[in-house]
Amino acid sequence: MATLNYQLDRVKNKNSKYTVRLIVRNGTTQSSLATPVEVLKSQWLSKPQRVKGGVRENDLLDSLLEKAQAAVKVLRNSNRLQNMKACAIIDFIKNFDTDVVGNSNGDFLEYWQSIATLHPKSATKYRYALKSLVDFNIATKGSDTILFRDITSEYIRTFLFYLKETPYIPQHYQQKNIIKYKQRSSETIATYAATLKAVLNCAIDDDKLSANVMKGFRKVSITRKSNNKKIYTLNLDELRRILNFDLSSYPLSIQMARDLFILSFCFQGMNLKDLYYLKTKNFHREDLNYIREKTGKEICLTLSEMDSIRRLEKPYSCKSNVWGEDCGNTDFLFAFQYHYTSYDSFKGMILKAVRKLRKILNYPNDFSYYTARDSWATICSVDYNLGQEHIDAGLGHSSKSLAANHYISINRDKIAQTHADILKRLFQK
Repeated sequence: MATLNYQLDRVKNKNSKYTVRLIVRNGTTQSSLATPVEVLKSQWLSKPQRVKGGVRENDLLDSLLEKAQAAVKVLRNSNRLQNMKACAIIDFIKNFDTDVVGNSNGDFLEYWQSIATLHPKSATKYRYALKSLVDFNIATKGSDTILFRDITSEYIRTFLFYLKETPYIPQHYQQKNIIKYKQRSSETIATYAATLKAVLNCAIDDDKLSANVMKGFRKVSITRKSNNKKIYTLNLDELRRILNFDLSSYPLSIQMARDLFILSFCFQGMNLKDLYYLKTKNFHREDLNYIREKTGKEICLTLSEMDSIRRLEKPYSCKSNVWGEDCGNTDFLFAFQYHYTSYDSFKGMILKAVRKLRKILNYPNDFSYYTARDSWATICSVDYNLGQEHIDAGLGHSSKSLAANHYISINRDKIAQTHADILKRLFQK
């Protein structure tokens, strides 16, 4: 935690006086900033850090301290303060403009984007929520510029009603020049509202907005619909049918979607993002260890049928892939990061291909990439009577159960033996 206080310089200056310095300490680092105030030692009151009888000097010190405290508050609220050296804090204080922070003429969109950079895992959510706000501003005010002074309680209330009542053209329709409107789901509205609220709270903490703007949320009911979506799962016979289905006449994207779907199942329901960022060091012979991105839990699994699994991996590996690209000396297992511009573009392609695969296989709309994960859990439970705590551990859930959280009664060998038998049945000829 950063601390601020005034001290006299150790050495007299040319006027035989001592310069008052602002001392900044943060962690193990310390730095100082010379103030324009010069005093005799007899004039300096060390405990209250005031100049005896010096009204003008004390006003200068108070003004500088207020500026420094405001700067430190901004750094703290933006999560930059903890690892920042004291000298860097001094530089930030020197360049800190309290007028910009105190008034409401700043660019709200730039501030939004600065907050979004602090949350890279939620970048997509911040981007789409911001786009909807800009679309609203264009529709109501004819401008794509939003200043802090524009953000009022009434503005927030009107925007939330806009999300609920105004249809929009989805991006995948826009890309195809199709004019087809849809209503936003309650889940989408709640997500955008929560994202906006997070940015507003940061702006309030940074003294850029008044807390009164939050009244706009109290005037509009934002609720999420209960998730009653049916969980669709496949048994091993159906998974084997997908594995052996002849897709040679179909586009590469559909073949890839099938292979990654099966790999997800083989890796105990690995999420697509974890698959995308998988590295060669995560493998050690037949052991696969990685940190699940969603929950931060370490997943440790032992794989069997490695020859079959390697055959699924090889077409998309960095060393030899279907695109014929040389990825050089890389740590990643797959070449996805070198062939696609971003994870979002890769994910969009896979999910679109999964929908096409669903039609080819004549499966219902409930079939998705996530079906591989749900199927692994269901097979473990139904076919092998594996307890919930073991399934939670295998999937890397942030479960509320004591056993799953602390791994008190979990038998890792039991999970490994179950998974080995599942893979043996899946790849049987």
